[in-house]
Amino acid sequence: MNMDKVGEEFNIVNVLIYLVLYMVIVGFFIGFYTIPLIKTFKTSQSEYRNDLRHYKSLLSRHEYLKNSFEKKKNSNIKIIKKFRNKFNEKDFYSFGLKYFESMDLKKNGIEMFDNKKEKFSVNKYKMHFSFKDMEKFYSFIDDLKTYSSVVKIDFPVILEKRDTDKYIKGIWNLKIYETNGSI
Repeated sequence: MNMDKVGEEFNIVNVLIYLVLYMVIVGFFIGFYTIPLIKTFKTSQSEYRNDLRHYKSLLSRHEYLKNSFEKKKNSNIKIIKKFRNKFNEKDFYSFGLKYFESMDLKKNGIEMFDNKKEKFSVNKYKMHFSFKDMEKFYSFIDDLKTYSSVVKIDFPVILEKRDTDKYIKGIWNLKIYETNGSI
């Protein structure tokens, strides 16, 4: 082969055919490797979006439960403080006489509940009282929530008024809840 004939044998059509063939083969290999990667990317992107949606819903649920727990915790602090207070009969008499004309409180017994962490007691009382109008009676029941100890009015509640009496007389049982440990 002579060096002068190199340029003459150079055929531009053959070079273009080889170039196009080379580009088709390279494109085929690029497509062969990238199409599965694109499919994998799309499926993993879809899974990621689903996981993100699920995470956000769990996060909002967590925040809701956390806020409701904090609200309950804060509202129950008052009740816990009431459990810790010792019941004082003289204080209860002065509280009750704001609403009743007369009252008598007699202790009926005590129940003890022993938990592993603390001890609870329920003091039982029978209360005799008299009042003029029902408004004071209902006010006492409403204001019992603000009393410094946990006091529950227990059944039976007996109210009676005779034609000769100017006061309504009543009897009910009270339960006073206390704790001897720390809550």
